[in-house]
Amino acid sequence: ESLKLYKEGIKQIKEATAMIEEAKVTIKTIEQSHNE
Repeated sequence: ESLKLYKEGIKQIKEATAMIEEAKVTIKTIEQSHNE
């Protein structure tokens, strides 16, 4: 049971990390469009 929770936690962390990376790209794009 704890292994199942652990795997679910890892999956959620990976998803959150992917969302953060996407947000970083979005922020860079917005900053570049403001600087032009």
